[in-house]
Amino acid sequence: MVQSLMRFTMSTNQVFDGPVVSLLKMLEAREKRQVVQQQLITKYPNDTLLSITLNIPGEIKNSISLEKFFNLQLSDLQTRYKDVIIEESTFYEHTGNEAFLVLRIDPMRLKRELIEFEESLPARRILDLDVLYLNEQQLTIVSRRDYHLPPRRCLVCERDAKVCGRERKHPVEEIQQKIAALICSST
Repeated sequence: MVQSLMRFTMSTNQVFDGPVVSLLKMLEAREKRQVVQQQLITKYPNDTLLSITLNIPGEIKNSISLEKFFNLQLSDLQTRYKDVIIEESTFYEHTGNEAFLVLRIDPMRLKRELIEFEESLPARRILDLDVLYLNEQQLTIVSRRDYHLPPRRCLVCERDAKVCGRERKHPVEEIQQKIAALICSST
């Protein structure tokens, strides 16, 4: 029992063994992501944009383990959609890894397939796969609600993840332990 608990703790430490990132840097990264999204959707107004990041709480957003997990998932998506990818960009930053795939595919179909992709492996629950497209000159995000699906579930308690996040129901360390366990079980 002590040995398995020790192994789990070491895994958590390894998964979150990365640089600390300030809130300001995270806000700058979000702004940069929005600029890249806008540039790509402007360049390809008739296509669909897939924005890929990881939902990682706390001050550490990247590490060798997180990057490895991200790359495995990205590679899987690139393989699945190789025939419809028009352009792709990937950024490896302390603020987290990000990939942008422009695809020649219906955005609603893509989101439906990505929901199945996310649900096919427990660790994929930490993926943030945003599907964006232009609808009457407006940048539009396809949501789970468009499919009458319930919101994402909290990794710790299975309630609505946004509510838990907004109300800070769980300590960051507890969520990180759950993420580490999911990642370690998937690699």
